[in-house]
Amino acid sequence: MKAPNFLKEIIHSFNPRKLDKFTNRSFGHCIGYFTMILAFSFVIMMVCYAPQVGLLTGFVSEQISKFDALNVSGSVDMSTAIHVPEKKPVLTIDMTGEDVKPAAQRVIITKDYVWYNLLKGTQKVKTRHLLEPTKNKPVVSQVLALFIIFILPSIVFYSFIALWIKYFLLILIIGTLAFLLVDLTQYRKKWVKTLKLACFAAAPVIAIEVISIPFNTDWLIPLFRIVGIPIYVIGIVLLLVLTMLIVILTHYFKAEHGKNK
Repeated sequence: MKAPNFLKEIIHSFNPRKLDKFTNRSFGHCIGYFTMILAFSFVIMMVCYAPQVGLLTGFVSEQISKFDALNVSGSVDMSTAIHVPEKKPVLTIDMTGEDVKPAAQRVIITKDYVWYNLLKGTQKVKTRHLLEPTKNKPVVSQVLALFIIFILPSIVFYSFIALWIKYFLLILIIGTLAFLLVDLTQYRKKWVKTLKLACFAAAPVIAIEVISIPFNTDWLIPLFRIVGIPIYVIGIVLLLVLTMLIVILTHYFKAEHGKNK
């Protein structure tokens, strides 16, 4: 979907006179539309989150401060090092006591030191410092903050996929419910057409929910969570109302257009 066409569809999605013609397109096209809306909203959400990344070290330090004492103790003996994965390892755990030098690995854990190459080149910290985080808050906070930033792209990717699945399922469920509610009325449409209209109705719901994430989503009234992804009462109700409204309005304007021919 090209950008000019996408922007045109956003404008037309708020015009019931224009919207009915989009239901003649493929279901995949409508899925692509809601995916683009989600991607656009997701980018705005990430921009809103950006200032908080700089405060990550302080946040981690604050969380560690909540512990009065936190020490990890134990004895680990290994006959050979562990490489994850075995070929071109990213993580190496070597407690054999042999001299280990960092190579291509991102993280190397030994008895004496933890070597890490995340964002600022290869650095090292004493292993015992990491095992006593309350006594070494500045060091531990920096390492944990760098690690979180390092894995952030993976978190972002899987968060987007989880949100996509959430809204796809909501469109299927709410679209089907709207179809059943109007099936015995003059506004009835085919099931697939109702789902297509639900894709367009979902646009403002997606934008409101996703862009609200960096701020406060309590006003959306969380209902429950599925794999950490919250489902909101306001989002469900709004999607159902908008889908029903679009179904009725497209029927009305289509009938009016037919009379004017």
